[in-house]
Amino acid sequence: MKTMTLVCGLAALGGCVGDPVYIAPENQTVSDFVSTGNLKEVGEIRKTDRDSWKYVNDHYIVYHARFYQAGPGYFLVQFTGNCDSLNDNSVMPPPDYIHDHRNIRATDTIRGCIVDKMYEVSDTQRKELRSLGEAPGQRQLQ
Repeated sequence: MKTMTLVCGLAALGGCVGDPVYIAPENQTVSDFVSTGNLKEVGEIRKTDRDSWKYVNDHYIVYHARFYQAGPGYFLVQFTGNCDSLNDNSVMPPPDYIHDHRNIRATDTIRGCIVDKMYEVSDTQRKELRSLGEAPGQRQLQ
């Protein structure tokens, strides 16, 4: 029984060895990405219950609107200040404030963080954003 437990434990640990750790890029790096990429600023994002986001850093997320106009849309959302509740699910954030429950606009909140600006990004730009904090040769997270 001890041998079986040991083998299962080692197998589980072995699966974790190759997983890369996400390294958050600096705010200036993301800001430079916005200005050099000529990202189009949008006034609102149509939201649904199936939307999601990926953490970029404490000032930015990539928001995935599942049913945006002609298909799924990706948006870089910038917050007015530091927002540590985006990546820490152990903290219960204040309730979100949304002017219109069908759309997200500037001054609305996501997990209690005030939205400042929103930019439309392509799938390629989304992947590039997720790899901004990596050193050369590291595996990209999707």
